[in-house]
Amino acid sequence: MNTVHAKDIEVKKLDTSEILRYMRAGMSPDAQVVLAAERGGKLVLGASGCRACYTKVLVERIDEAHLKLGQITVCSNDLLRHLEGCFEAFVIGVSAGVGVDRIIRSSRVESELLSLACDAAGSTLVEEACDQLEEFLSEEIKALGRTAVGRFSPGYGDFSLEYQKHITKLLNTSKNIGASLTGGVMMAPSKTVTAIIGIK
Repeated sequence: MNTVHAKDIEVKKLDTSEILRYMRAGMSPDAQVVLAAERGGKLVLGASGCRACYTKVLVERIDEAHLKLGQITVCSNDLLRHLEGCFEAFVIGVSAGVGVDRIIRSSRVESELLSLACDAAGSTLVEEACDQLEEFLSEEIKALGRTAVGRFSPGYGDFSLEYQKHITKLLNTSKNIGASLTGGVMMAPSKTVTAIIGIK
């Protein structure tokens, strides 16, 4: 059985331009939108509790459309291409925490704009946390004389969101990062990401 490691991740600052990008604010957002983005970033940072978990698995190509990630059999041409030359990979899960979802919900009472900004800030936060974990794992991979292949998440290309079910079970995300699947294949807390990082 694969060992799953868990760690806290501290994000100290959010890039307002990234929050505005998630808000789809355009190239020249007005002052009110920028202020909402800045405030949303501060509220989300104050409520964040980023936590990550990861495990290393073997990568085995089965045929032109299928591969195995440890015990998970995946049908995805896009993931196959992404992991070409990789015989191992890290499976990761990262969550911004339940506090971020609470802030997004409560901010709706004040305005839809602030709620939009908080939602965008939550997306920015979890991506920054993923970047930090990826950098941490890349250093570990580099120390082995190998190269990391950037993360690839369920929902990208033909890598179905259905595989969230297998990944959350493999990582025991409910225990390790306090994240689980809803009735469908979406994560709760909503600002939670799972992904594969190849080792070449």
